[in-house]
Amino acid sequence: MGSQHLERLRQVISSDQRRCERIELPLKMLYASQPGHGGQLDWKGPVLLDNIGGEGIGFNSKDLIQENEELLIRMYLPDDDLPAVFIGKVVWAKEDPSAKRCGCREYSYGIHIEKYDPQTEARFMGFMSDQILGKYLDESGDLKDI
Repeated sequence: MGSQHLERLRQVISSDQRRCERIELPLKMLYASQPGHGGQLDWKGPVLLDNIGGEGIGFNSKDLIQENEELLIRMYLPDDDLPAVFIGKVVWAKEDPSAKRCGCREYSYGIHIEKYDPQTEARFMGFMSDQILGKYLDESGDLKDI
């Protein structure tokens, strides 16, 4: 890939104000509140991700989760037998106004990935890299028309 393509790719990616590129992928995940010592995990879901990035995820749920709450996340990556398991922190939460119209409640959440083991991190970052490159480059490695 030529340097002009690489520079154009950087411009496109940096036009978003987020620290990391976000991609819309319909990945399934489960989540649970962090229990106290010896507590049982109450897994919720599965829910589909709205978006995913190198430092966080976004999803909707009918369950109310408080900002700053730590969650245990179990995410299922395609072509991977083991789920990616990590701890995330709710950095923002808001009620979805469109859900009110149907008489139900749904909330949108932004989760910052706080920590995961090195093996899970390598799998997750490899997956994200492949998705980002696939979004912007064609099969021959040239920049797609965006």
